[in-house]
Amino acid sequence: MTKHFFNSPKLPPPFIILSHLLLLIQAFSQRFKGAKREGRSHEKEKRLESMKMEELCSYNYIKRKRYEKTDNSNDRILALLKDIEKSIKDGEEINKDEMIFSS
Repeated sequence: MTKHFFNSPKLPPPFIILSHLLLLIQAFSQRFKGAKREGRSHEKEKRLESMKMEELCSYNYIKRKRYEKTDNSNDRILALLKDIEKSIKDGEEINKDEMIFSS
């Protein structure tokens, strides 16, 4: 009984059309607000997706820079090893030459 009372139109029969128009306008406004909320959630999803993409790109950039730095370090180490080997060979040749001259 109370459901019927709360769901019944508030105006008497000749003005019931106005009550129905008001209900129709309210229904459209709620539907529009719902669509607006969906648009907002879609924008939120896009922002989250772009943030994730930006984070991934920055991670890849940092990873690439670290790799380049490591690669440069490896190149420097290899060059240093070659220089050391060359110095050792030169030292051995000098020792041989000194032995030849001293004998």
